[in-house]
Amino acid sequence: MPLPPTPDYPGHLLVRRVSHAGTFRFRARQLFLSDTLMEEDIALEEVDDGVWSILFYDALIARLDERDWRISGESGENRRGKAGEGADTVSPISPV
Repeated sequence: MPLPPTPDYPGHLLVRRVSHAGTFRFRARQLFLSDTLMEEDIALEEVDDGVWSILFYDALIARLDERDWRISGESGENRRGKAGEGADTVSPISPV
């Protein structure tokens, strides 16, 4: 099965490659996005002062806020759970 073409992002977007570890570099920081996107190109577009949309092809997949360096999904969920929840949230199926 042929691979899809590499995304051709418009020139005003910042393009970054996601590493094997699921991270990308932005403003001298290494940020985790998703290991599902490893070795893929993503694009960043500033949509507000310090707030960036993260795009894969033409799909908005996340937002990055430079004030706290959090990446949240398009639905507002951050990497630690839903917005506003603490890091101590435990999955109901996790053995404790």
